[in-house]
Amino acid sequence: MLQDYPLFKMLKGTIVTSFGSARTFWTLAIEWWIYLFVGYFVLYFLKDKNSKNLWNWLWLGFLSVVPMINLIIGRGNGLTTYWLMGATIYFIDRQNLLGEMSRWMKWLIVAVLGSVAMLRAYAVMDAYDAVFAFLLSIILWVVIDLYRTATIGDKQTKIIRFLASYSYTLYLIHYSILAFVEAHYADEHGGDPYLLFGASFLISNLVSMLIGYYTEVKLTPIIKLKLYKAYS
Repeated sequence: MLQDYPLFKMLKGTIVTSFGSARTFWTLAIEWWIYLFVGYFVLYFLKDKNSKNLWNWLWLGFLSVVPMINLIIGRGNGLTTYWLMGATIYFIDRQNLLGEMSRWMKWLIVAVLGSVAMLRAYAVMDAYDAVFAFLLSIILWVVIDLYRTATIGDKQTKIIRFLASYSYTLYLIHYSILAFVEAHYADEHGGDPYLLFGASFLISNLVSMLIGYYTEVKLTPIIKLKLYKAYS
């Protein structure tokens, strides 16, 4: 959780950043600090009248370092801002501002903004582009509104829950598998890129299913229950 922490960057010759195929962990470090800061600020600092003392101001300032820097810069070109866009969608959606708009108009908005978003992504080739992130936020809002009253069958629900049951594990390990395949079987070794991509996709999902069954499905509820009991 100290990857790319500003204090270490200020120390000459000291670098704490992604290592090897754990490259995808950089987002976790930033998001971890965001949740600490927002949780502390909203759930404690704003609600507790006795929290406005020097110690809590210092603690709040410490927790705010990473989120504040990542508002406009940092790895991901402002990841905190994009997090706030997603959080804002939740509050906007609660106002039901799209309630009077017809479904075809909503789908038209999704189609138009989706096309613009793809063109923007193709033009800048940057997954963390601010304009691209803003367009995705609006699309997400409209899609959520479209499916507000949608019903999903039991079979579809089981499939969705199954895929979700190992999704976090997939996020954590897929890059390691892709890096291994790329290092040993890429073009310079005579491997077909499309075949390697397909194989990597299948292997990543299969391995994630096996690991996720014990970590996300079996262990997570047990750990959550123990934490609730410890802090309740």
